[in-house]
Amino acid sequence: MASYISLVFLLCFPAVYSGSHMLQYYVTMLSTSQSGLPQYSITAYVDDVQYGRYTSDTRRCEPLFQSLMVLSKHFDIQTKNAQYTEITQKVLMDFIVDRLNKTYDNRNNHVYQRKMVCELHEDGTVGFDEEVALDGKELIVFDKERVAYAPATQEAVLLTQLWTKHFSHAKSDKLFMENECTQHMKVYISFMKSFLTKKEFKGSRQSVSTEEQD
Repeated sequence: MASYISLVFLLCFPAVYSGSHMLQYYVTMLSTSQSGLPQYSITAYVDDVQYGRYTSDTRRCEPLFQSLMVLSKHFDIQTKNAQYTEITQKVLMDFIVDRLNKTYDNRNNHVYQRKMVCELHEDGTVGFDEEVALDGKELIVFDKERVAYAPATQEAVLLTQLWTKHFSHAKSDKLFMENECTQHMKVYISFMKSFLTKKEFKGSRQSVSTEEQD
């Protein structure tokens, strides 16, 4: 229900965008707390520009652009979603650590990471990607053609089978990435348009300068 409300709220704003754009979510969780580091965090990017964050320290979704502050109700809803996700990702991390027979104590801290990306192409088509890793090693990826999770390594074959059996949400992830994720992206772009345009122009100028030097 929260996701539905969030989507309806966002559709109230006119989207202003052109070209291809990408929205990225990076989830990071530590198996044990470490001094000076949040045990859980989500960082969110539009076109490689960080626009928001959530950590287990603040337990709030925080927009990093002043222009996004007008979306306070939206970020309140996203905060509730992130708090719920923090719980579910802990379950998933424990599942992976246990299945891979990893030692789980203060001497062996593990880092669970998950990346979710949706991309809106210039022709209106949508692409998406999802990856799960532990200790910097990619284990599970999303097979878009089969709409299923797939092992990234031989070591992860059994893990992926068990993951699919116990946490079968590939179809819902696909729907989220193709619909809600892209709707969020359109709105964020409309409020960050000035900054993103300057960034794109600066990148173009740097490319031209490089070519001139050649």
